[in-house]
Amino acid sequence: MATRQETLAELHALLDTTSDERLPTIGAWIRMMARKPGAPPSGGASSGPLTDFLRIRRVEMGNGRAVFEQEIAPEILNPNGVLAGPAVYAMVDYSMGAATTSALDPNQACATIEIKISYLASVREGIVRAETEVVRKGRQIVFLDSKVRDSTGKLIAVASGSFFVLDLGARTQK
Repeated sequence: MATRQETLAELHALLDTTSDERLPTIGAWIRMMARKPGAPPSGGASSGPLTDFLRIRRVEMGNGRAVFEQEIAPEILNPNGVLAGPAVYAMVDYSMGAATTSALDPNQACATIEIKISYLASVREGIVRAETEVVRKGRQIVFLDSKVRDSTGKLIAVASGSFFVLDLGARTQK
């Protein structure tokens, strides 16, 4: 097993050979991995490497609301040349998670229970925006709604979801 110093030396060598455009994604991954359970996400727009790959960024988060945007790019189009449904779904899931997180107490975290999404229109270019809000926050389950619009304001998807509230304080005392 490598020592801490050996592992850090290897990471530094890898970072030295990494392109400048990939460094923010690696930084987001490290920040995400270093975050303590239940701690709020960093103030930056990135939520980690998957969102960076899918071109999803956090625009706003607080008071049970979140806004995320996604830049449409060739790598996230489906074979018909339109924004792939799973890419939109991922943006909605992150937006719902952020809205839920913003409504939780400090020793709580959340996990997706389910999301139902209806796709209403296709989009080929521009930016799509998910606006999400907590509809009801119970002790263990949070219910949310999300609307996704294209850059002209046209509604392209609607979603409802529920997230489970994990009490991290109780879990660490066992």
